[in-house]
Amino acid sequence: MKIHLFGYSNPVGQAFLDLFSNKKNNINLYSKKDKNVNYLDLENNVIDLSLKIGKPAVLVSFAPIWLFSSFLERLERQTSLLRNVDMIICCSSSSSVTKRYSFNQFDKELSKSLYNSEEIIKNLSFKNNIKCKIIKPALIYGNVGKFKDKNINLIKRAICLLPFLILPNKSGLRQPIHAKDLATFVYSLIKNKKNQLNNPDILIGGVETFTYIEMLERIRSKLP
Repeated sequence: MKIHLFGYSNPVGQAFLDLFSNKKNNINLYSKKDKNVNYLDLENNVIDLSLKIGKPAVLVSFAPIWLFSSFLERLERQTSLLRNVDMIICCSSSSSVTKRYSFNQFDKELSKSLYNSEEIIKNLSFKNNIKCKIIKPALIYGNVGKFKDKNINLIKRAICLLPFLILPNKSGLRQPIHAKDLATFVYSLIKNKKNQLNNPDILIGGVETFTYIEMLERIRSKLP
C-alpha cells in the first residue's frame, strides 16, 4: 500500500510525516514549491501524465479541500488513476456544518464552499468504489517543525499588539485539537481501515470544550 500525501506544508502535514520517519518508502509527497518531491500543482487544469498512482493507493490531503476536490475531478476526467485508489482521507472543517446558517455572509459562503467540495469527493468516491473519510476539525492549533498554526498564533499577535479586543456577546464554544493529535487520528484510520463506520463524515475536536473568551484568557495567561 502506497500513501500519496497532498498539502504537507503545514503543522498537521508535518506531524503526519513524522509518523512515517522509519517508513519513508511508504509515502509519496507532492508539492509545487518543494523541488525535492514530486511536482504537482493542484490548481493546474491539466493533469501531468507523468503522475503515477499504483494500486493499492491511499490519498491523504491536508490541502484546502476546494483545491483537492477539483484535482480529483480532473484526475477522474483525464486519467484512469482513480481506479487504483483504495481510500481517500481529506481534511475539511467543522465550519461546513456550524456556519451553514450564520448571519455573516462570509461565513455562509465559506460553509457552502466546504460543503460542495465535500460532496464532490464523496460522490467521486462512491462512483469509483473508494473508501472515503472527510475529517472536520473544529479548530487546529500547535506548531510542528518550522510550520505554525494560523489560529492560536494569530490570536497571540493580536493580544500582544492591540490595546483591547472587541468580541461578540455570544461567541459559541470551541474544542481545539492539536495538529499532532489530528495527524495521529488520520494515521489510525489508515491502519484500521477494515474496522470503520460507513459514515464518511467525521467531526473531531480535542478533549476540552470552552468558550471563545475562555480560550483567549488561557492564551493570554501564557504570554509575557
